[in-house]
Amino acid sequence: MKKNISIAFIVALLFCYAYADIDPRFASSQACKACHKTIVEEWETSLHAKSHFSKNELIDKTIEYMSLKTTLLKDQIVLNCSSCHNPRVAKDKMSLEEFYSQAYGQDSGETSAILNSQYAKDGVNCITCHNVDKIYHNNSPENRGKKIVDWTPSGTMVGPFDNVDSPYHKSEYRAYFQEQPNQLCNICHHSGESYYGHLICETSNEYDKSNSDKSCVDCHMRESTMRFTVDNKLAKEKRESRSHLFAGVRNSDIVAAAITINPSRVGQNLRLELVNETAHKIPTGYGDREMSIIVEFLDYDENLVRTDQYTLKATFGDEFGKETISQLAYQTLSDTRLDAGEKRKVDFAIPHSASKAKITLTYRLISEKWAKELQLKSEEFLKTYVVKERYIKF
Repeated sequence: MKKNISIAFIVALLFCYAYADIDPRFASSQACKACHKTIVEEWETSLHAKSHFSKNELIDKTIEYMSLKTTLLKDQIVLNCSSCHNPRVAKDKMSLEEFYSQAYGQDSGETSAILNSQYAKDGVNCITCHNVDKIYHNNSPENRGKKIVDWTPSGTMVGPFDNVDSPYHKSEYRAYFQEQPNQLCNICHHSGESYYGHLICETSNEYDKSNSDKSCVDCHMRESTMRFTVDNKLAKEKRESRSHLFAGVRNSDIVAAAITINPSRVGQNLRLELVNETAHKIPTGYGDREMSIIVEFLDYDENLVRTDQYTLKATFGDEFGKETISQLAYQTLSDTRLDAGEKRKVDFAIPHSASKAKITLTYRLISEKWAKELQLKSEEFLKTYVVKERYIKF
């Protein structure tokens, strides 16, 4: 009997550690689904919903690879990344001694319980963005995610409306949802460093240099539309609300609009004018993404004459100049990505027997080389996404 009581006490203790000051009623997005079904289902398609290593093979395999190449334990890496990937994780409850105790089987189990809690597995979910009380923005890539925010009390949701009456939670208005939405995105997406302190993702830095008047949500959450934000009998009126897809190549056509390809013949060359229509580099974000323009020259009988390719990507190197994944970068070896608003002309020699060319824009969430090196098996990371196609006759 005493043993059962002890076990129950430990489980309860770990539950408190895992959720810190989060009321269990709001710890999972599934609880929000009872009222906000459409919004939650949109979010479920996003990479925000897959920011925990248990739901994202790329993250999981990358952590394993980093652990092999460094002196860090897997949970140490998870914890370091959690500031953005799972920012409501109670980081202050974990200690370095706990990590090393794991190696000898003498840890308390608290760290693993926190990092594998139901809330952590929920990713960047509803109460990540809608519990941000204050933002202390700075330009340091070392201070991102939970390090620069204060949270609202559990059960207080913040958003773009100042006249919400909910029977289930307190609601308050915050200006950054409507007036300064980039502040919210910049908590995590401003900039990021590799394990060795090299800048590897600078989406908001890139945006700042573009002087764009568009906000992040204008593209990634689409224009506001009038719709019910509550999907049950409590819905009283439609409100202006944005999509919660957090659009990317996996769940939308956003990439097709990101780059314009204008083909023309110039002498014996096929010239492609590439135009970056976005306010950041493309591709941006996670450093090992790549986009390719594949040109297939065809003869009059539609037979393939030759295939050429032009790739937009950053390549990172270790301290010896050997190519490595972005998270272990000492340096950038090359960068062919398009800057915000950049126009670039790329020429391909036209074969004598070619009568036309098929131009295909593709996107990969991780390059084929590193997908193989990390031994990925998930189709979403092995897949080459076809963004759009163009034809030109000679």
